[in-house]
Amino acid sequence: LNNLAAQPAIDGNLKLARLNLRNWLQSQGIAVPEMANKEALSNFEAAVTMKSSGDKTDITALNIGLDQTIIQGNAKLAGNHIGFDLQVDQINIDDYLPAVEEKSAAAKPAKTDASGKTTTEEAPLFPVDMLRTLDIDGKVGIDKLIASKLTSEQVKANIVARNGDIRLNTQIGRFYQGAFDARTSLNVAEKTPKLSVNTNLQNLQAGPLLKDLTGQDKLTGTGRFKMAINSSGNSVTAIKQALNGTADFRFDNGAVKGVNLAKLLRETKARFEGKSVPKSDEPEQTDFSELSGSAKITNGIINNQDLLAKSPFLRIGGAGTVNLLKETVDYTVEARVVSTDKWQGGEELKDLEGLN
Repeated sequence: LNNLAAQPAIDGNLKLARLNLRNWLQSQGIAVPEMANKEALSNFEAAVTMKSSGDKTDITALNIGLDQTIIQGNAKLAGNHIGFDLQVDQINIDDYLPAVEEKSAAAKPAKTDASGKTTTEEAPLFPVDMLRTLDIDGKVGIDKLIASKLTSEQVKANIVARNGDIRLNTQIGRFYQGAFDARTSLNVAEKTPKLSVNTNLQNLQAGPLLKDLTGQDKLTGTGRFKMAINSSGNSVTAIKQALNGTADFRFDNGAVKGVNLAKLLRETKARFEGKSVPKSDEPEQTDFSELSGSAKITNGIINNQDLLAKSPFLRIGGAGTVNLLKETVDYTVEARVVSTDKWQGGEELKDLEGLN
């Protein structure tokens, strides 16, 4: 410490010994919410090399230990500007979320419009006044990240926020044997916030992902997914109403587990012919060589006209719309038996070829 009378300055090393952060916060009268992991925030330590003078602070060696996580890097503070470059070895975000999810009240108390009808006013989705003041230029790398039960590895995120324009670019090098990148932009400089999201997911293994997410692997296959959407507004309803963009997906060489359509068709055919139901030890799944579709989104209405599923004995097509604002679905799915061989269809289905 020097120059305390005129302009205080700090130049040196600071170290905080390991402590139970949860207990310390509570001792300072700060309420700590219940978290999914009851041991979260129980271990915290920090060491930093810093130089500070006036409104400028340079942190050249930051080392933080939080529970099972190690954070290293550097940071700069200058007035309202925040810059940082951090590296995290591993972190499980789920540990720090509420133990029981609480539904947030998105609606304000009821109001009466000019016609006398009762309406509700939605709470603002984005804190625009705060977001307009942000001046950030930062990078974060995470070796292993768990969030919403999903595991991501080799994560890189860059964020730049300035003059109400916030941009986040994210890359995941390993995401269930695939790769993922996303570009998100939120502009709150003007009266109405504008949002855009572009994502690209390649070579995803659907089975392991669904197993982690839901505990069940109902769908297997190698997939890809692309989406480019944009919207505007500061409420969920407004975002839905102004939503526009495109999306498409495709899964190859996979299976839908839980139902064997070939077996079901053979059994149905046998019953109609008055024959005994053929015995089968086939797994309860329907193999497919392709499952794909695309959609165009216009003012909150998702329009898909090319859903396609191909299996060795069946073709499934679908078309229709989903209205996000009204939460309605108008969709038609058609299935047709096609030429088959002995692989998950068998000669028994040839009599049904062409049947819709």
